[in-house]
Amino acid sequence: MTDPAVFDRPELAALWSEVRRRFEAAGDGEVRTVRLSGLDPTQRAELWAELERHPLVVALPALCGWVDGLRRGGLIGGCVTACREHLHAALAVPAELPATGEPLPVLAERVLSDPHALDEGTRLSGTVLRGLAALRDEPPPADAEGRRHLWAMHGVTGDELSTTVLVAGFTRRTRARSAPR
Repeated sequence: MTDPAVFDRPELAALWSEVRRRFEAAGDGEVRTVRLSGLDPTQRAELWAELERHPLVVALPALCGWVDGLRRGGLIGGCVTACREHLHAALAVPAELPATGEPLPVLAERVLSDPHALDEGTRLSGTVLRGLAALRDEPPPADAEGRRHLWAMHGVTGDELSTTVLVAGFTRRTRARSAPR
């Protein structure tokens, strides 16, 4: 169940004001949904400007293309606040690189307080990997081997334990050869 306090966050005040305005404008008519897309273009513009001014982006101009790609992709998570949190987390990772042979889950735990935050397939991992690829002026990796290689180029090792556990359960099957007929 969602904690009701989450709805009282100051950054949601404009959203609740708009929802109330639209419901009140409907009068006694039944309102089933309220579409809230496109809220406050000023906040979105401020978000992207904030990202462009981030110290890491300023220090590493190779990230400018990454920022442009993120902007073209729209708000991550559907709202300015969620997008801002995602982008701050994404920038926290390269700020800690290069690592010195640190395993990916250890890096994720140290930087993001979640050992699975950078697991393959997560939105955050994809965002970070696109940024790391931009730093090397390369396209984002297309497969697991490419992702491991890109992390390794930044001093991050794979999760050896998971790989070992997966292999430990693997049994090789051989086909019995039948005699030629």
